[in-house]
Amino acid sequence: MNIQTTGAIWDLLIGIIGPLIGALVGVYLGFQGDDRHRKELEDKKRLFFKVLVLHEIDESIELLKPKESTLIPIIIPVNAWHSPVNSGAMALFTHDQSIQMSDTYSQILLYNYIAERVIEDIKTSIICSTITPEVVPLYPTFKDDLDKTKAKILQEFDDLKGQLETIGKHGELPN
Repeated sequence: MNIQTTGAIWDLLIGIIGPLIGALVGVYLGFQGDDRHRKELEDKKRLFFKVLVLHEIDESIELLKPKESTLIPIIIPVNAWHSPVNSGAMALFTHDQSIQMSDTYSQILLYNYIAERVIEDIKTSIICSTITPEVVPLYPTFKDDLDKTKAKILQEFDDLKGQLETIGKHGELPN
């Protein structure tokens, strides 16, 4: 090989490698930008569901506060709990946060089930007698179960609020 042939081969390699490196760097930067954008969207989704669930927790705590005006139990709303599950957003939260949300949701469902049984007992008692709802005695087992479950739910709400508060104001997870 002479110098002219080596120079031609070198020019050919530079002509191929230059654009190839440029293309690879461009693809790499494109993937980095896409990954950064995806993380921002995940942070925004996480923040949205955090706010949604915290709002539902606050509303539920307010509903569960004792009120003298009624003996009929309140059914806790669960719409905000369905949203992260049905949308797949539970995967955006940490393992511990997801477990805590699941435990809290289970306690809410148990409470609502017992509350519905108590309401049915009250309705049955009212239909079968002339006693007013204010003086209808609750079935003792259901009432005890309802009180125990209510206490568990309030504790679950506190625990979950503490975990969700670790999510940053822009939706980022703690390090």
